[in-house]
Amino acid sequence: MASRGVVNSRWLRAGTISAGSSWRPGRRRALIYPFDFLLSVEHRVEGAAVLVTAEVTNRDTKPMPFGIGFHPAFLWPLPGCEGQDHTIRLDSGGAPALARLEGGLVDPSPRPSPFVDGVLALERGRFTGDTMIFWRVPGAGCAMAPRGRKCT
Repeated sequence: MASRGVVNSRWLRAGTISAGSSWRPGRRRALIYPFDFLLSVEHRVEGAAVLVTAEVTNRDTKPMPFGIGFHPAFLWPLPGCEGQDHTIRLDSGGAPALARLEGGLVDPSPRPSPFVDGVLALERGRFTGDTMIFWRVPGAGCAMAPRGRKCT
């Protein structure tokens, strides 16, 4: 997968209530994004939700265009479930349209949804064309699990 961002995330350990970090780009990243900035991000668990707050500070006098994207990510395979088939299940049973990247930008060509009755079977081949993007996912939740068996 091609890199599209300038900041990689950290793990939030089970049982943690909140975690925060600040980041400034180094010289290598300045070649990709030539702006001096400070990014501060906090992840806070409240009930069954994870709240994410980000603050970007422009540390220069010139205008600095930026965008921030947050999305769920799943460790696959789940620990203890190696070798088992996994699925992502949407609580709505929906089938959101798929988008892909082309040359680092979102390709506007429509693609059919890989979800069937709200279930996406995870297969390595699905990611050979880079990341999968779903702009509008119906419902309020999703879950990833091994298909049929429990993890050890």
